[in-house]
Amino acid sequence: MISAIQRSFAVGGLAALAALGAASAFAGNREEARVLTATQVLEEMQKMPDQFAPDWLLARAYGIAVIPNVIKVGFFAGGRRGQGLLSVRDQSGRWSDPVFVSLTGGSFGWQAGVQSTDIILVFTTRSSVDGITGIAGYRPRPWTS
Repeated sequence: MISAIQRSFAVGGLAALAALGAASAFAGNREEARVLTATQVLEEMQKMPDQFAPDWLLARAYGIAVIPNVIKVGFFAGGRRGQGLLSVRDQSGRWSDPVFVSLTGGSFGWQAGVQSTDIILVFTTRSSVDGITGIAGYRPRPWTS
């Protein structure tokens, strides 16, 4: 199950980057690195016996977002920021090309420190994906091998 998602992130993400053309070599390298890092996070998660995503959860997943290296910094006021990928399953069960997503947040209160976390979000309904994309009725472009 997870290998199909990893393949979707890796191949679909690299295909999307190739489609962008040579507009900016530096930006392309950054996006390619994000695809590879997200794929690596999924692989590492499945190897951890105490933190893997159960197969039954992945089997009913409508979408999966992988946001590696979310940095949280705080000293009374705090903020967090991360960038990753989101892939959505269509009605036929195929995974879409991944889209790039950002996670941003802020906080206020007694806090001090810096933290880096890999976040994997599993969405089981269309409305949950609509909530993160901000696009009602988001229709993914199917991933083709």
